[in-house]
Amino acid sequence: NIAGSLVNVGTFTATAGTINYNGTAPQSIFANTFASNTVQNLTVNNTSGVSLDGALAITGTLTVNAGTLTTNGNLTIRSSLSGTGSIAQSAGNISGNVTVERYLPARAVRKNIFLASPVTAQINNAWQQQIHITGSGTGGTICPTLTPHSNGFDATLN
Repeated sequence: NIAGSLVNVGTFTATAGTINYNGTAPQSIFANTFASNTVQNLTVNNTSGVSLDGALAITGTLTVNAGTLTTNGNLTIRSSLSGTGSIAQSAGNISGNVTVERYLPARAVRKNIFLASPVTAQINNAWQQQIHITGSGTGGTICPTLTPHSNGFDATLN
């Protein structure tokens, strides 16, 4: 439980348990940090709000039970071979951009995989640079040249 603000200039890693921000005044997480910060679970229980002022990766679950977590673009929900972080349904709010990762295992051959965004979000156009997305169109060239068809899909061998 943390009732004040947390300042870190090194590496902060909490690979187990939950960090609970439960103050009554506005709180800051990782203010003035130049560090790498990773926690498994983070819970916000502060009606005055919590501001994320430095980079933070969550490998488990983010829960905002009360107040607003203001990300300032510093929050990443991490995904790896060992697991994928998530945002729990909760009564509080999240304000600001959140980067959500999705780990995809390497494949020896082309196989179908379904990807979707479970929230209202903009899918970064970098997906088209990393994932082969096929469909009909004209003018495209076969990967790896990354010249898309007229409709944005990658060209494919017939």
